[in-house]
Amino acid sequence: MTAWFAAWRVTTIEVSLDNRSSACRSPMSDPTNHRELQRLCRELVEARRYDEAEACCRRYLAVRPDEAEAYFLLGNVCEAASDLAGAVAAVDQAVSRRPDEPSWHSYLGSLYARLGDTARAIECFRRCLALAPHDAAVRNNLGVALRRHGQHREAIACLEELVRDAPQFALGYRNLGEALLELGRREEAIAIYQRLLQLVPDDPETHNALGVVLVADGKPGEAIAHFESALRSQPGYVDALLNLTSVLKSVGRLDEALARCQEAIRLAPQTAVVYVTLGTIYRARRDLPQALEAQRRALQLDPQNPEAHNNLATVLTDLGQFEEAISESQRALELRPDYIPAFAQLSDLARQKQYDFADSELRQMEAIAAAAKAPPDEVAQLHFILGGIAHRQGRHDDAFRAYRAANDQRQALLEAVGRQFDPQLHRRKVDKILATFDAAYFAGLEMHGSASDVPVFVVGMPRSGTSLVEQILASHPDAAGAGELTEISTFAERILAAIPDEPSRGTNRPLFEQATLEHAASQYLARITASRPGVRRVVDKMWANFTFLGLIATLFPQARIVHCRRHLLDIALSCYFQDFSYIDWAWRLEDIAHYLQQYLRIMDHWRAVLPMTMLELSYEEMVEDQEAQTRRLIEFCDLPWRDECLEFYATDRPVYTASRVQVRQPIYRSSLAKWQKYAAHLEAVQVAVEGTG
Repeated sequence: MTAWFAAWRVTTIEVSLDNRSSACRSPMSDPTNHRELQRLCRELVEARRYDEAEACCRRYLAVRPDEAEAYFLLGNVCEAASDLAGAVAAVDQAVSRRPDEPSWHSYLGSLYARLGDTARAIECFRRCLALAPHDAAVRNNLGVALRRHGQHREAIACLEELVRDAPQFALGYRNLGEALLELGRREEAIAIYQRLLQLVPDDPETHNALGVVLVADGKPGEAIAHFESALRSQPGYVDALLNLTSVLKSVGRLDEALARCQEAIRLAPQTAVVYVTLGTIYRARRDLPQALEAQRRALQLDPQNPEAHNNLATVLTDLGQFEEAISESQRALELRPDYIPAFAQLSDLARQKQYDFADSELRQMEAIAAAAKAPPDEVAQLHFILGGIAHRQGRHDDAFRAYRAANDQRQALLEAVGRQFDPQLHRRKVDKILATFDAAYFAGLEMHGSASDVPVFVVGMPRSGTSLVEQILASHPDAAGAGELTEISTFAERILAAIPDEPSRGTNRPLFEQATLEHAASQYLARITASRPGVRRVVDKMWANFTFLGLIATLFPQARIVHCRRHLLDIALSCYFQDFSYIDWAWRLEDIAHYLQQYLRIMDHWRAVLPMTMLELSYEEMVEDQEAQTRRLIEFCDLPWRDECLEFYATDRPVYTASRVQVRQPIYRSSLAKWQKYAAHLEAVQVAVEGTG
């Protein structure tokens, strides 16, 4: 977001359109006094004859070198001609001849600020305030200059004094909110913006700014309300529209996000950032052809846009077009050498030996990380990248230090907005699930959602091989992969929210109505089969569905469940080393250990009570004997054997998960027992899960 400044100019050249002298139409004689000089310069500036106006001032000053007003007027003329350096020189001469004029100090400060010389701007504003201590606009400008000079705490003190002494000066609240944000003081910034809205309830810029802060504070619902308020006040406010689009996408309201983005395109069809946003929405909707088209349209409008280049690289990687993806990310870095998302995109490829970082790129990343000037989430991303490089180079202690720095940064970001993982809350949720879907529930279950056997649910911990299993099945001509779908978890969370923490069966009330089950099942089937007509099996590889197998058995008793297993310490390490933006329990080893314990507890429960056959696949066994385990998988899904399932990496289909590069390669053994290289760092996890996996 940008800072808001009060009007810099205090004394202006007022242009008269009605009283032009003949000076603009005929040869001019030099003015003999300041009033004539001011009139003549006004007419020349109006006619954009800046050189003549400046020459007129200088001839006048050659005769009257001590006249301060003439120097000030010359500064105005130079500014009108966009000669800021000349304006500074002239106004400085004026101020030296009349140091008791506060508005001239303010004007000089504004010129220095526009030149980027914030130190001198601060001096000028302070001299002005010494002469006129109650000038709210100048105090505001001083606060902004202090911010730009890196003196954030002094800026906050200045702006706090401003809003205290001039509570109706709206601009001060805006700049104070910005200054507080730069120090990470979000709650105070939110309070300031809310006070500003009491002054100007319908101000669209304030609603938009508050919405941006609320997004960062983890409050998307409130943010959406403020973006919508901004748009009610100013329907064509494209920035607010794009911010609303982004937050709608982030909460999964993709249809609304798409509609809003298309509205932004109608308002600003030649603006590249609109198409950049559109491309991210299409990717989230798994529509890669449209995502490609949108990012390429953005680059037609703005070929120098690093975000569009890197977003294009991301989509190309999803499609397995690695060489072109590398080229686009490298182009992004040429345009912006400190663009961390481009390093992250290349790191995805480097992790699977599709790219090698040059020494110069490694030094550049280390310098950016050491400076720590990038946004905190990007700094965390960079530490993950450096950890991966160190791991591949065999520097395991260095790798773990980098990964720990990355995870600590992610954890701090969650804690800052009160969204950190709560182990006790998670345990209570598991307790409720196991108490609800117990043996008695299944013994009395008389209704189901659908008899369809199309769905195949691939579940297990992240990094346990779920993407590999999906890719193998999707290589079969009678099957398709749907990716990680959220429909089951969304329905389950809604059901769980309505169940008391200690469910009672005394009332004999059914947990579901038949119509509810049938509706949910039919919606899910429509979702997975809409673009896959005729296939016999569709794979939903949302790993977290292991939590909701009781609901899955209720909705689809004929479905197939594949449980992917892997050595628990390899899972723990892989989760800790992976930059999962949407998982809150993966940033601390103790939280990973807790989650693993609850995962094991849940799966033991399902094995005991679930009235369905479940195939258990070991990642290690798949690596050791790929064909035997693949045949087990294909047979379990009641599909005829096809040799192409052994060459799953050759299957041309989009993959969106963290394994999107890995699944395009043959199975390799290097990922087995990786935890042993980091055993000294995993003792706490090992103790927590000892004897359970």
